[in-house]
Amino acid sequence: MNTAQEIQQGQKAEVSRLFSFITTLCLLISLGLPSLAQAQRRTPSAAPAAAAEEDSGSDDNGGGDGSRLNLKGHQLAVSVGHNVLFGDWGERYNDNVSFGFHYIYEPTPIFGFQFNFGYAHHSGLGEDRLVLFQIEPDLRINFFFYDNITMYGAGGFGFYPVGERLGISDGNVLAFGMNLILGLDLKLGDHLVFGPGVAFRSIFSKSDKDVHTPSFPSGMSMGGEFMRLFVQMGYAF
Repeated sequence: MNTAQEIQQGQKAEVSRLFSFITTLCLLISLGLPSLAQAQRRTPSAAPAAAAEEDSGSDDNGGGDGSRLNLKGHQLAVSVGHNVLFGDWGERYNDNVSFGFHYIYEPTPIFGFQFNFGYAHHSGLGEDRLVLFQIEPDLRINFFFYDNITMYGAGGFGFYPVGERLGISDGNVLAFGMNLILGLDLKLGDHLVFGPGVAFRSIFSKSDKDVHTPSFPSGMSMGGEFMRLFVQMGYAF
């Protein structure tokens, strides 16, 4: 009976996290709509200048005014951050440095796609450890522009290979989860972009059924939440 109640409570918690994530994503979209409308209003007056730049052989990333609105196209970026673990993970393992690689494609000034690949290793007592990988195809929204600075948000669902060792229990799963990213981009030149950000990730619980130990007689369950504070350097082309 207790096991059934725990499962039901876990399902309710995951539904609550999903609802909060969707609500936050809708809020980001609503914040981005005014910038989209402003960009559309600016398009007719900017059309002759854009045509002149195209005739002179300049690319979309060049931009004579240095505006982030001209920084459309592709971007490759690397990031270094610090993972802050929550819940059971926070009690069992230490916070640690994390690394990321990102590919960003922006077909419009407002909306784009961001693909995140990351790795982090967290140690605990003795040989306890937590290894996290992330594969995230996100929707990206640029919702505020000022000078050479862009405030953006990204979010979506992803796949998370998780490896956890706790005492004599050692399990590995491919879990599903969701993420939300808020950050700033500072355009340093025609191609370089730099900025800080914060990411929230929730990995849904999944059990490794091959693990049978006194602590996990029916399989080792893995899942949790963490926050990542990071700085990112990118090359736009």
